[in-house]
Amino acid sequence: MTVFALEQINRLATPLMLRSVTAKSHPHFHFVLLNMSPQKKTLTLLQEELRNIQIFDRVHDYETEPDATSERAYAVRQLRRKQILDEIARLRASEPEPRKAARIGRAVFFVCATGYAMLYYLLALLSARVAFTIHSAH
Repeated sequence: MTVFALEQINRLATPLMLRSVTAKSHPHFHFVLLNMSPQKKTLTLLQEELRNIQIFDRVHDYETEPDATSERAYAVRQLRRKQILDEIARLRASEPEPRKAARIGRAVFFVCATGYAMLYYLLALLSARVAFTIHSAH
């Protein structure tokens, strides 16, 4: 039974299978993935795969009689762990410092606030001029 479980880690490499494994333990995982940027999704999936590898490594550590299949699966997992850690480091290094969306949102807010203030000021001038014209006509 343990050998079968250790062999299954190789099948977790595809994101679709990883999502289905994660969704069983976290029911809202798919919803969270939908609201993330592609880079954050990739990071989340890689971290989840890393956690799965750690679980299988703990099973391997407690195994009393390791056999050739178990050792081979352990070696494959260690190789995959290194690939995942390298990929996570690469993705974290490429993260932008400030979020572009936040900067754009602040700029849009500033433009809208300025436009509203100008409209309010122009309407106040117009109403004052109309009131002055009406008052001077009488």
